Amino acid sequence: MTGTDTDQIQRVVSPSGVFAVHSAGAHVTQWETPEHGPLIFVSEKSGYGLGTPIRGGIPLCFPWFGAGASGGKSPKHGFARLVNWRLVSESENSIGDWTVSFALSNEDLSNEDFSAVDPKTALFPHPFEAAYTTTFTGTSLTASLEVTNRGTEPFTFEEALHTYFRVGDIRQTEITGLEGAAYLDMAASSPTAGDDPIYQEGPVTFSGEVDRVYSSRGTTTIIDKQNQRLIRIEKSHSKTTVVWNPWSELAKGMSDLGDDEWTQFVCVESANAGDSAVTLSPGATHTLRVTYTVTSA
Repeated sequence: MTGTDTDQIQRVVSPSGVFAVHSAGAHVTQWETPEHGPLIFVSEKSGYGLGTPIRGGIPLCFPWFGAGASGGKSPKHGFARLVNWRLVSESENSIGDWTVSFALSNEDLSNEDFSAVDPKTALFPHPFEAAYTTTFTGTSLTASLEVTNRGTEPFTFEEALHTYFRVGDIRQTEITGLEGAAYLDMAASSPTAGDDPIYQEGPVTFSGEVDRVYSSRGTTTIIDKQNQRLIRIEKSHSKTTVVWNPWSELAKGMSDLGDDEWTQFVCVESANAGDSAVTLSPGATHTLRVTYTVTSA
């Protein structure tokens, strides 16, 4: 791998709030404001460092989501969140907005990065360049993942910004903007789990495990009733929205999540996964962009 082989943290503390991102996985782990407090959840039991997925924050899923569109891919959610990204730039403008950019290419990867997995399924055998940029303005956070095909043949990939939003209590949380959208229910404990699409009726509410893959390009809003705040999620070039919370029983089996921490977050993921996977022609670029904005309810 080119560049440093250790995780480095870029962190800003300003009157508008606090923001932090790790070079390992280009992983955002902190976004908070004086008025609204922490907006990103990270488990107190999470591990850190190269090769260790952080439980919380904004994991980058690339070049596949889960086990891939056809299943059997390893590591889960791809290799991008497990390796060091190159820091390209860090800057602050005159009004205090802070931007940090990272890059990752196939040339950065080495077998040492994948010592815990089978390289036959772990590696992505295509020349690519990925650029990830985050801009923090206090009450908003914008993230963009840009992928370019540097090869001579087309390739297909999946991607997701697997964002863990902190909420006061998941049982008092709703998500709007997905009304009428078709989704696949992936929750093993759900009686409606399967391959047949279901259509969302009303806002998304939580009374048990939720793991849903929505066909949706639209804007969603998290209504965090206990904290009396709204988090608006506006995205572009994303055809999939994933909503996830493990609930109590599944959380008990997760070594990097406290037994009661499931009440403190909801994942709303901007993605292109499954049937929405992206195919890039040689020289082409695809950019997934999302902006999170917090306001009082």
